[in-house]
Amino acid sequence: MQCIHLYFSVFLFITATAYADTWNTFRGNPQLTGVAATALPDNLHLLWTYTAQDAIESTAAIHENTVYVGSLDSQLYALDLITGSLKWQYQADGEIKSSPTVDDSTVYFGDEHGTFHAVDRQTGQPRWTFAAEAGITSSATRCARRWRRRRAFTFLDGSSSII
Repeated sequence: MQCIHLYFSVFLFITATAYADTWNTFRGNPQLTGVAATALPDNLHLLWTYTAQDAIESTAAIHENTVYVGSLDSQLYALDLITGSLKWQYQADGEIKSSPTVDDSTVYFGDEHGTFHAVDRQTGQPRWTFAAEAGITSSATRCARRWRRRRAFTFLDGSSSII
């Protein structure tokens, strides 16, 4: 079993900035800088742990006091940032190795079965899925512009898709 460890500094980071610095996607932003706008405190303290049913290979997304993380047990977990308690979990079609991306009211991620998922971030209910031709291990980054009310995604492997 694999544990997620979040440190007290993450709690301070999110609450002190009043959501100004959310971590909605892999490396924090569409430019993939991996740089936060705030500094870590000198003393870090463990806030909570959560045990998933299998290993976690992706990074978490954090949005409005919720941590979203996928696991090799094919579950996407939504955890309360302050307490670590489970808000909901969503069953994917295969192992989740891609990091989730949060945009508006939806969490996006791919699985090893080749399904790209759009899940309601409040309820964990599926909005839609898209069947790709192979497993999805890259994380999605949403493009800023919309085309005919569709959403465009760019994956870290360099491919793009308009859904």
